[in-house]
Amino acid sequence: MRRRLNPVEHWPLVVAEAVWLLFAVNFNRGFVWGGDAQVPFTFLRRLFGANVHAVGYQFGLAFFEAPWFAIGKLAAAFGVHTVRTHPTTEAAAALGAIAYVGLSVALVYVLLRRLRLRHAGLAAGLTLFGTPLFFYGTFSPAQTHAVDTFLSTVLVVLVLSGFRRDWPISLCVAAGAVSGAAASVRWFDAALGIGQIGRAHV
Repeated sequence: MRRRLNPVEHWPLVVAEAVWLLFAVNFNRGFVWGGDAQVPFTFLRRLFGANVHAVGYQFGLAFFEAPWFAIGKLAAAFGVHTVRTHPTTEAAAALGAIAYVGLSVALVYVLLRRLRLRHAGLAAGLTLFGTPLFFYGTFSPAQTHAVDTFLSTVLVVLVLSGFRRDWPISLCVAAGAVSGAAASVRWFDAALGIGQIGRAHV
């Protein structure tokens, strides 16, 4: 019989996510800050029809920001043009960074639970606030770090599942797709895919 999900059992994760959300709501910049963030964001604006000069540097980030940008465009269509004096589309992209960080924390929690490690919720929270991720998710939300961390964490979960299930073709394809997406967000993440290929030939 399949075990029913007990929300009370996962209260440490709920606490970690609540602390993150409270922190982010209070300190998130709410706009695209920094030259590195502007490049993929300009590419994103070009995708939505803006007459701007765009280059493909770390272009993958734009596709992960696109759903949030679309929400910002929709809000602007209904008359909400700014949030805290910044364009709604930029505020929406910043909101996306908050979401990707939150998803990363949840995935770390799942990973630690699968490894049967104690205090998974506390460890997941410390993973966030003990690394620079909280900084990039709040004070520089439109850079690659939030999405990069999310994709890397997804890949670790897939790889763990792959080794435990003797790598069915579905997990091979999924891991390859995530590796490719991660490399498009941050070129250095190509090393993640190379590492998988190297391990497969050992």
